Amino acid sequence: MLMMGADAAWEWTGANAPGFGDPLTRDPGLVEADVATGALSADTAERVYGVMPGDGATRALRARRLAARLADAVSPAGTPATVPADVPLRVLAGELAVTERDGRPEAFVTLSGRAVLAPASGNFKDGCAVLERPLRAVAPEFATREGRVGYLVRYREYLCPVTGLRVDSEIIADGDEALHDIVIDWASA
Repeated sequence: MLMMGADAAWEWTGANAPGFGDPLTRDPGLVEADVATGALSADTAERVYGVMPGDGATRALRARRLAARLADAVSPAGTPATVPADVPLRVLAGELAVTERDGRPEAFVTLSGRAVLAPASGNFKDGCAVLERPLRAVAPEFATREGRVGYLVRYREYLCPVTGLRVDSEIIADGDEALHDIVIDWASA
């Protein structure tokens, strides 16, 4: 419980979870339905999901956004290796998958670009293109004024280095190292 006086003001800002999956892959029809019911404004549909009315407008906008992400991101050194189309992938979640050899996980790869990110014993984020910006630049609804702790919060995206689709993201403090949040248990794999 928070006790406040009748004329008191309380301001709270916080960085919430970034959600699941890349918003640029959300079905445009579902986004348009949210706009039609008033759950989402047309401006937010365009800003967050890259959905615009008109034939081909959404596809073109999303292609530009993906290209811009990759252009602004720090890419891993060298050209990423890719897995041939005939190699089966086991999807972990969203854009992240693994290849297997003899029934054991071998490498983390992206689903759309089939880019090899890291050995299965490593951190998949090491092979991603990384785009980091102030959270207020990505989501102005979380903006706060300079001098507030929330002003320093950053949004880090881990992208497929081939397609630009988001593999993962973190809301961080400036200078935070990448989380190593998926570890494959080799004893039971």
